[in-house]
Amino acid sequence: MEPKRAIEDVIEFDEKMKKITDGLIIIPGSLFLLPHDIMQRWGIEVTDENRTEMMRLCEEARITEMSKGNAFPLLERFARPPMREWIEPRMARYMGDIVKELALSFDEMYEEIHICDMPSRDGLTSGSIALQMDERLLKKSKFHLVDTSNESLNEASENMKRRGAGGSANLMLDSLFMKQQAESSFDIIVSLSHLHHISFLHEYLLEVHRILRDGGVFVMGDRHSAMFDSPFHTADLLERMGAEDKTIRAFRKHIGLRRVEPDPHVRITEEEQNAIGNH
Repeated sequence: MEPKRAIEDVIEFDEKMKKITDGLIIIPGSLFLLPHDIMQRWGIEVTDENRTEMMRLCEEARITEMSKGNAFPLLERFARPPMREWIEPRMARYMGDIVKELALSFDEMYEEIHICDMPSRDGLTSGSIALQMDERLLKKSKFHLVDTSNESLNEASENMKRRGAGGSANLMLDSLFMKQQAESSFDIIVSLSHLHHISFLHEYLLEVHRILRDGGVFVMGDRHSAMFDSPFHTADLLERMGAEDKTIRAFRKHIGLRRVEPDPHVRITEEEQNAIGNH
């Protein structure tokens, strides 16, 4: 099937996909939540002509999902608790070590060291950074917390206050926050388990670069699952989870999925495929 390129066709295609998969647990609410380089496997092509409008639609979809407090596909949320309990705190501690060393290197250069955490969530990353710092360096560091959840932001802000850290709390989407910042605003920007949710990563990183000072550093820790890298895997999971035949047929027809073998360009291990399917 020829990929959709015209914006009106893309929107119609996405709306139909949402109707077909309504109520299922293994698909994002919108294909605009996928990384743009994966969209073509799902029937959408980003071109020079539609790129600006596609970026707007992807950002709009992300804002919509974040405003629901439900930004992750349901199946991913099933997998998150053990992952967050084990992997993410370890990544946060490792990032805290790195940021402490960076802050020490900036110590004699600046009167204040500005550290931005996007998204701050409950303060997992910022808290890990603060725990690594001595009292003098902590007082010199100003933390800027950014999140779309008022509850998470308040928790993060209170945690940082208890640790003696100063700064600000900003209730908004990270991309909107960055657009409001002047060039060279921050010495260090940190981001934990977030970049895999950004559809147009190159443009996002250009904005990160803009608001970093010369010599500033972006520190991130992330993970990736091939769960949505190809509709083949989704079709396979639908069948394994007992979806109705009419749903599977509609899904395959809409995507133009006729192959029975996996997409050779998508790297997913048998172990990961079985783990996702066994949920």
